[in-house]
Amino acid sequence: ERQAWTKYQDNIQNSITSPIGRSLYALQLEEWYDGLRQIGRDPETETLAIRSEHMKADPDGVYNKILWWLRLPSETLPEYSSKMKTGYSSPPISNHTRTLLMKFFKPYNQRLY
Repeated sequence: ERQAWTKYQDNIQNSITSPIGRSLYALQLEEWYDGLRQIGRDPETETLAIRSEHMKADPDGVYNKILWWLRLPSETLPEYSSKMKTGYSSPPISNHTRTLLMKFFKPYNQRLY
């Protein structure tokens, strides 16, 4: 898997902007974690990953979780609006394609939790 990921990154022009590369969060985080370990840091205690779904559902709660993690005092989140824009619209995908994508991403997404 690691070899395939490295080959993918090396062979795909602008791999970070490709849909697959942007979506394999577990592999991206593992690279960050490996880098932290190489310099003697503990990624489990020195990183905080936030799911965008949680931020969208409970921005004030997630904001205060981040403040707590940073050991800062709790406060009310200033006005918040999502800045995430895709920049394009596309027709809905077929159920078959959705099923294939869910099957492909499932083991990677499970590693995030």
